[in-house]
Amino acid sequence: MSVQETAQTVRVEIARQKYRQLLVLIDQDVARVRAHPAVRPCPATCRDCCQSGALLPLAPLELEPMLDALERFPAALQRAVLERAAQAAWRLEAAGIAPETAAIDPLGEASALLDDRPEGRCPFLIGGVCSVYPDRPPICRVWGAPLWNGRSVDCCPKTCREKAFAVRDAVDYLDYWQKVRLLSESFGNATKEPMAFLLLRRWKERGHPLPWEEPTPSG
Repeated sequence: MSVQETAQTVRVEIARQKYRQLLVLIDQDVARVRAHPAVRPCPATCRDCCQSGALLPLAPLELEPMLDALERFPAALQRAVLERAAQAAWRLEAAGIAPETAAIDPLGEASALLDDRPEGRCPFLIGGVCSVYPDRPPICRVWGAPLWNGRSVDCCPKTCREKAFAVRDAVDYLDYWQKVRLLSESFGNATKEPMAFLLLRRWKERGHPLPWEEPTPSG
């Protein structure tokens, strides 16, 4: 391995470690915000934010802990997750929608194509439960809490009793994304991609064949 390759390997590992540390800070901040008396817990049976998860734009670094978890899954569960992602990707590709198009406009034509379809849900949502909950990305951690987006404070109507929150009472998601973006640049790629496409690509880049592409044993 060359000096440059070694240096990049070190940068990638440092980015992974710092990203894990950032997730802890985000969880602490969300707990602070959720302690506000006007913020309700997310309803136990609500899965609304997972319904379009196949199109959730993620930077590769955000997917890394989820891939780590997926590698530890039983083979049957791995296949279920990957097949769900593939079904979404195939449906979009058949309609001529490229990953970069879906990433730029996740609520547009791509969303309409997958709306209310099983393959449109987050591939990691298994049996109505998040199978990678400890490893979920920042946006999944902060959703349901009041969020500062740089212009205003938004909040899910299911969890917020008030229509207006002060910025100090909200999670500054914009700031957290900037931190993730900088770490993603050190990781080697800060470009967001819909989860369905990114999951399949990164799984193969880690050296794993997709289950339906594995060679069938002869004899």
